[in-house]
Amino acid sequence: MTYWKSLKYKDGKIISDYDKSEWKIGEWRTVCEPTELCKGLNCSEMILDAIGFVKPDVIAEVEIFGKCLKDTDKYTCERMRILRAWFTPPKLHDKMATTGGNLSPEEWIEFEHLSFAGMIEQYEKEMKQE
Repeated sequence: MTYWKSLKYKDGKIISDYDKSEWKIGEWRTVCEPTELCKGLNCSEMILDAIGFVKPDVIAEVEIFGKCLKDTDKYTCERMRILRAWFTPPKLHDKMATTGGNLSPEEWIEFEHLSFAGMIEQYEKEMKQE
């Protein structure tokens, strides 16, 4: 199963909108076992749900582990790590929101084939144009 998380990007780092902590690709994060929704590490099965909670600078495919609580549109988990991440320029975010997260294969491939550094350059360039 694929899970998605919306994150922010600031000062060259991927950060949580919730607590402003840094996330690193491939690094496990662990918190106390969740006892209620939203109090832990959150993600969604659908990109559209993930971007509904936090307007993303970065959308991440995440892996979850440990105790998880499931709601209709999110999971709150004990352990999580980013597997892959893409920058979501404002134009792409708007398109994802209006198409229900359905992007063409070409649009996904374009982001997948860029190096992470290349994505940073592209994102910063688009932000300057806005």
